[in-house]
Amino acid sequence: MPGEARDGPVDEVVDEEVDWAAYYRYTAGRAPRALFDRALAAWAVTGREPGRAVEVGFGDGTETAGWRVLAIDAQQAAADALVARVPAADRPRLEIAVASAETVDLPAADLVYSGFSLPYLGPERLAVLWARVAAALAPGGLIVVNLFGDRDDHAGEPDLAFLDRVAVERLLDGLEIVDLDEHEEDAGSFRGPKHWHLFDIVARRPPGPVR
Repeated sequence: MPGEARDGPVDEVVDEEVDWAAYYRYTAGRAPRALFDRALAAWAVTGREPGRAVEVGFGDGTETAGWRVLAIDAQQAAADALVARVPAADRPRLEIAVASAETVDLPAADLVYSGFSLPYLGPERLAVLWARVAAALAPGGLIVVNLFGDRDDHAGEPDLAFLDRVAVERLLDGLEIVDLDEHEEDAGSFRGPKHWHLFDIVARRPPGPVR
């Protein structure tokens, strides 16, 4: 694939006025993010084969290779880019929904993944989607997401969601925390350099019902 491989916060999902074709060229060819690699390691411990995955804000869909995937993104350009990249033999395992994530009926899922997309829902829509994801997650299933912290350069933008540590832990109540990495760094993004405050989360639904 053309383009330099990208990883980490440089893959920031950008606002409604972005040139989406340019964004997908920018991220073309990147390997799965390190967060997803950690999630796969956690899944491998279970000894189970890849099952049903839901990816929210799927970008180019690299992360969910090998799973039966419902890919959700509000941008038709994302769907077009994904279809173009997925080999024909893998397309029967792929379902695409072009819609706001919190409006989609979610199937029972072994994996829910979202890289740098959930904060762009804003606080209210994020809360709605999180409740639906928690209900859809199968026993033993993983939720793997990035969330923005309240010391991020963009904190205070009204349409984005920024959480402190207490709020993140409250979201994870009832789930088993596999990996919760809070970190800050100065790095690039599609819109230029910025200070990042991030929570990288891998959590598992326990065998019983979520509290």
